Amino acid sequence: MLNVRLRNLSTGPDLRYAFNDVGYQEFVKTELISCIKLHQRLIRCVEAINNLLYFPIFYYSASAVLLALAIILGPKTSASALRYGFIVMGAFSLILVFCILGQLLENEFEKVFVCGCNTAWYLWNTDNRRFLCLFLCKTQKEMVLSSSGIVTINYQLLISLYRAIYPTLIFLLQVYGTI
Repeated sequence: MLNVRLRNLSTGPDLRYAFNDVGYQEFVKTELISCIKLHQRLIRCVEAINNLLYFPIFYYSASAVLLALAIILGPKTSASALRYGFIVMGAFSLILVFCILGQLLENEFEKVFVCGCNTAWYLWNTDNRRFLCLFLCKTQKEMVLSSSGIVTINYQLLISLYRAIYPTLIFLLQVYGTI
């Protein structure tokens, strides 16, 4: 929605005379102010989501790793291994969903910045250019989902988990002779 509003600022009936058109300049000013307010609401929403995710992501990650180790090192009955396997897959699927959502959020905030840069700012008066500069300064701050403020939740987290868990898993399997 924010991207659409920013794209609409670059369109008009006759943009050749837009710089001297007071009505167009007022339209741009009100739209920029509403874009800034909408962006501030989005930032507050992301902060609220981060506060909600403070503990669950750490819990799911730690429980999945501990349960995976319990499967490898624990009793070799098929019923317990199957039960632990379903729990581990559930935890990893939740982590995957959170990482996909985190990456989508990062991509959308980047699109807002790019849309702001691609507006027809050269048709605007100096007040509107200042509003755009203010908006672009606010959109440069990267908005990400994070867990405990330590781990950024995106595709890089999946790659990091894979690089950490897979060699450890192979090592443990070789040590206990199951390969």
